[in-house]
Amino acid sequence: MKSLNDIRQTAVIGTGLMGPGIALSLARGGFSVTIYGRSAASLQRGEANLNQNCERLLEHDLAGEDELQAARQRIQLSDDLPAAVGNADMVIESIAEDLEQKRELFSRICTLCPSDAILATNTSGISITKIAVVVSQPERFVGTHFWNPPYVMPLVEVIKGQDTADATLETACAVIERAGKRPVRVLKDIPGFLGNRLQHALLREALALAEMGVASPRDIDTMIKYSFAMRMPPLGVFEHIDMVGVDLVQYIHGYLFAELDRRTTPSPVTTELLEKGLLGVKTGQGFYSWTPEKLEERKRKRDEAIIRNLRLMDEDVL
Repeated sequence: MKSLNDIRQTAVIGTGLMGPGIALSLARGGFSVTIYGRSAASLQRGEANLNQNCERLLEHDLAGEDELQAARQRIQLSDDLPAAVGNADMVIESIAEDLEQKRELFSRICTLCPSDAILATNTSGISITKIAVVVSQPERFVGTHFWNPPYVMPLVEVIKGQDTADATLETACAVIERAGKRPVRVLKDIPGFLGNRLQHALLREALALAEMGVASPRDIDTMIKYSFAMRMPPLGVFEHIDMVGVDLVQYIHGYLFAELDRRTTPSPVTTELLEKGLLGVKTGQGFYSWTPEKLEERKRKRDEAIIRNLRLMDEDVL
């Protein structure tokens, strides 16, 4: 099994929202990176995303020009998959969230890359074990779920599949740390892993409240953004339990848990929007109206808020 000292050349598959940010993080950690895209157009998109990530880092003094220039020199882009992965010590896939597409890709990669290369998927919730069925030596396969936007978000879920070797998990975590990120070990391959299970538990209750007419989607968003979300960057949920008291939390759960939504199917609220073709920013209308300008403004404000929160935290994560 490869250790951290064996990882020098890496490959990132995908030029969309996540791939270039993952590649930039690896390059800043000192790894050589090849970004693979299927066409000249996808490579052009990947390079544009890479440039935008660098501009944001410079804009917020999160990296210097010399550091980013050195990182960029470690990155190359290629539309030749055999060349991209042929000598890779670690390959991270970041393509569409589709099980069959990921299986098809990894079945090809296994015939092209070294037999001891670590193979990783950036899926946000698809079973690591189910993807790994096409992988020769599945003990070298692991999940590495970077969070969006990856160029600034510090957390990466590192997920152990049914056959993932402990050594693979630890090497992947070490690579993530070298790339300046904070790994969280997910020791059981369950749907949604850690982050999306927590996030969608909140979404389910929010949708139920909107469905019952308790409050509008806008007021529910306002409630979240201007109350407990503001204290969460420096304070996790278990820290919060300790601070308010286990006895108080137990009392609240005694009357509240029975009232929380326990739906096991998608919400009628999102089903209705879907039937109307109102998909959010993709169509310009969802719960809110969207223009390209509004989307860019909200993304910029999101990134700025993340950076401010990171600077306020008592741990060195920047």
